[in-house]
Amino acid sequence: MAAAERRAPKLLVFDLDQCLWSFDAALPRYGPPHRASDGAVQCQAAAAKPFKEAAEIVRQVNELPDIGPLRVAIASRNAQEKICIALLQHMGLFQDSPGGPGIDRSLLAIYPGSKTTHFQQLAKASGVDFQDMIFFDDKGMNIRAAQSLGIVAQQVSPLRGVTWKDFHAAMGSWHAQRRSSQALTRWLTGKPEVAAVAVVDLVEEDIPVPATDSVVDVVAAASEGTAVMVVDLCE
Repeated sequence: MAAAERRAPKLLVFDLDQCLWSFDAALPRYGPPHRASDGAVQCQAAAAKPFKEAAEIVRQVNELPDIGPLRVAIASRNAQEKICIALLQHMGLFQDSPGGPGIDRSLLAIYPGSKTTHFQQLAKASGVDFQDMIFFDDKGMNIRAAQSLGIVAQQVSPLRGVTWKDFHAAMGSWHAQRRSSQALTRWLTGKPEVAAVAVVDLVEEDIPVPATDSVVDVVAAASEGTAVMVVDLCE
C-alpha cells in the first residue's frame, strides 16, 4: 500500500528581528548579562521578549491537527549569533527534547550574508527539500530570495511579527503551490486529469487570474512575465 500523502510542510523557518521579536538583537543594550523575568529577558540595558503570537506558533504548531511532525528553524542575518541564541534560550523557545515543540537547535542559520546560503544550510542539515519549507520574514528582498528557490514565503508586519493569520495564509499558499505542482506533473506526464493548458502573457495582456477552484495556480515562467495557467477540471 502506498504511503499516505503528506498534508503539511516539514519545516517552518523564522527570521528573528522584527519577525520573531520586535527589536534588533545586535544593539548593545540587548547584550549580556541576560536573566529571564516575567515572560521577558532582562538584558544589559533593556527588556526583550518575543512577539506573543509568534511565540505561540513556535510552541504550539505541532499540537495542531493535520500538521506534525513539523520542525522549526531560524534564518537570520543578525551578526550576534551568541546573543540571539541566549535570548531564544531564556525565552523558552528551544525544544526541551528532540521531536518536541520549539526551535530545533541543530537548525540555526544566524550570520550575515545571503538568505540563499541560509536556506541551503538548513536544507542540508534537515534533509528537507525547499518545496516542503515555509519561511516568515518582514523584508521583501528576503521573501523574494526564498521564493526564487521554490520556498513558500510569507511577508509579515515588523510591528506585529508572525501572527496566526500569517501562519494560516502561508499554509494556504503551501497547499496551493503543491496542488499546482501536482497538476503540472500530471499534464507533463500525459495524465487525462488536466483538461487544458493556456499560455498567457500576464504582463502585456493584464489578464486577471480567475478566482475559482478550477484554476489550480499560475506557474511563473522563466522570462518576460509569461505564465502557464494549468486548469484542472477535476478540482
